Amino acid sequence: MSAGQGQIIEKADYDTIKAKVDLVLGTGSGQTGYGQTITSPAVTAGAVIYAQQWLYLRNDMVKCRQHQTGASVGTGSATDGANLLVPSSGASITEALRNQFNLFSNTITSDKFSIGAGQYSGEGLITGTYSSAWNGTLTHTVTVSSTADNMRYFFNAGGKIRVSANRSGGTSSSKNTTWDTMFSQMGEFQMDYTQTTFTGAATGSAIGWFDLTTSNQLVGQKSAPSGSYAENRYYIYARRDAGSTQLILTIQFQDNDVGDPNFDENVDGTLNSVISQYRPSGANVSVTAPTASQSIS
Repeated sequence: MSAGQGQIIEKADYDTIKAKVDLVLGTGSGQTGYGQTITSPAVTAGAVIYAQQWLYLRNDMVKCRQHQTGASVGTGSATDGANLLVPSSGASITEALRNQFNLFSNTITSDKFSIGAGQYSGEGLITGTYSSAWNGTLTHTVTVSSTADNMRYFFNAGGKIRVSANRSGGTSSSKNTTWDTMFSQMGEFQMDYTQTTFTGAATGSAIGWFDLTTSNQLVGQKSAPSGSYAENRYYIYARRDAGSTQLILTIQFQDNDVGDPNFDENVDGTLNSVISQYRPSGANVSVTAPTASQSIS
């Protein structure tokens, strides 16, 4: 920063801090930007920068940090990323305040992908239901859509696309029980900006929204437990369209068993392939929900 102790705080100081805040909270570019309204005004060379303008800048930073941590920002002078002085008058705009604001802007930049408790909502997107008996490979294709900007806002602000499955009814066969066990063990698949994880026992990947290409990549899988139906597999592939407006999920239920030893029964009952989301939707940051369409066969 250009100002020093006892010196005038220059326009460049305010601009430097504001530029970092705008990239995180505003439209940003690429892997930066929550798509929210900026309240801190731009300033012109030679004009007086009033305490009110610094207060607006503080408000924007508080929104970012509370979204990232889920905790309120204090008003103390500590440079701990949890406090931010409140500019109350021109005399309050000191070098210490400027330094604290600058360090705080660095913190919200470093933690830009974080999202705190209470800053998102769990919401359903679409569910594929299949009630016919089946064997071989059953494929559920889901297209999650929005604008290119809204898709990156969603993931930049900590959003996640979630996938799970369950089965009910049908015959009391060992094969049905095996699929039930697989679904119970794997829990839920979650894709964020940089990785795919499961809440249970399954295999994810270091592939998130920003790692996707226009070709399918295997992002998650679950194998059947050992036994007569150990050949069965659950796979999740993902890609995005050329305009980055769509996330396309190809979910495969592969019933690869060929008989133990003489007969291979069908899977029956009702299979549900559930797509949901954690959408950034708190009081500080709220992004537009995508929509979803599907086919299953």
